[in-house]
Formats: sequence, C-alpha cells, structure tokens
Amino acid sequence: MLRAICCIGLAILAAALDGCWEGITRGTLATVVAVDGTVFAAAPSQNDSPVRAGDAAKPGTVFQTKENSHLAISLLPNSVIQAGPGTALEIGRLALTKDGNETGSSVRGRHAEMTLKAGRLIVSHAWGEAPAQLSVATPQGNAVTPSNAVFCVETDGALTRVTCATGWIEFQSPGTRSVQIPPGSMGEWRSGSARVIPVETDPTGQETLQVTIEAEENLKTLVANRVNVLPR
Repeated sequence: MLRAICCIGLAILAAALDGCWEGITRGTLATVVAVDGTVFAAAPSQNDSPVRAGDAAKPGTVFQTKENSHLAISLLPNSVIQAGPGTALEIGRLALTKDGNETGSSVRGRHAEMTLKAGRLIVSHAWGEAPAQLSVATPQGNAVTPSNAVFCVETDGALTRVTCATGWIEFQSPGTRSVQIPPGSMGEWRSGSARVIPVETDPTGQETLQVTIEAEENLKTLVANRVNVLPR
C-alpha cells in the first residue's frame, strides 16, 4: 500500500515538473513605437481613433495608415514592423512562453501573428534569447519565419510579394507546397501562379530591397530609444 502511494506521489511530482519545463504561455500587447502622418486604429467593438506613439494594441486591433503616412509597432521585444502608406494591418496572436519557474522569468519562446490586408509591411525579426516564430497572413497565403530575418511583404489583394533581405522566409499557400524565399530573393503569388526570383534580376525587387534595408536601420534606432517602455 505504501509503495503504491509513493508511486502515485512520484507520478504527480513528475507531471508538475514537466509542466514547469514546458513553460507558461501568456498573451501580451503590441506597442506603437512611432507615427509619421495620419494613422487610425480600431480595436474589437470600438470605433476608429487616431494612433499615437506609446499606444498599446491588443489582438484584433486593425491599423490603417493614410497617404504619405508610416507606422512603427513593436509586436514583441524581438519583433518590430513598419507599415507604409495605405496599409491595412490587423494584429493577431502575440504571446510569450516563460519557463514556469516562480523564482525566474526566462523566456522560452515568442510568438507573433498578424494579417496584412493591403499595403506594405517591413519586418525586423530576431530570436533574441529564445526561439521565436512570426507569421504574416495575406490573401494568397502566410509568410512565416522562425529565424532572424528582415523582409518586406506587399499585397493589393490580387498579388502578394515577399522580398527577403536577411534570414529566410517560408510562404505557405493553401493547396500547394510551401516555398522558401532565401536572402536576396523575391517571391510573387497570385491566383494560379507563383515565382521566386533573385532580386538582382528585377528593378522592383532591387528598389524594395533597398527600402527594406534602410527601414530596418530606422526601426532599430526607434526601438533602442524606447526599449524601457516595451513589453517583455
């Protein structure tokens, strides 16, 4: 009898330890880092309101940049994005997984999802101290990266273009095999067709790559200036 009780106790202890090892996942909020021009946001069940630097955004918030306007958002400490003029962007799931140890706060994973409805989005994404995955949904499929990466996603609803500056991107289109976009390459998807080409062979791709690299440097500076107020 005593032996059976001990076995049950050990099983419960193992399960508890396993739960701590897996970590605890909690949702978090995005933070607006900078606004240039006119940008509006609408959270679920709320009307449009002007966006200002320092605003927090929960999942489901839709941002809309007007003509000649830009918006920078820190999704997580390791992921920052810039929305260009005429961009409609919805914030999706944002989450941190910590080790579950009450005496510590080590991050074991980061997760960021968003939907680009229209316009241009530049992404600067890094692992940091833990694995991190970021996904951008578009009308043609999802651009996903689990690596350190800098890339640009553009869509007008009929055509989606992904330009990779560093790292690598995997584009997952419904009903087809996923396609990898390596650094220095551009992928295009529209109904019934897809292609991935070197940026150097396409003037549009070359211009987009240059804009992406310049924007990423600006994003780094913006985040460094506001690092103390960003979520962790």
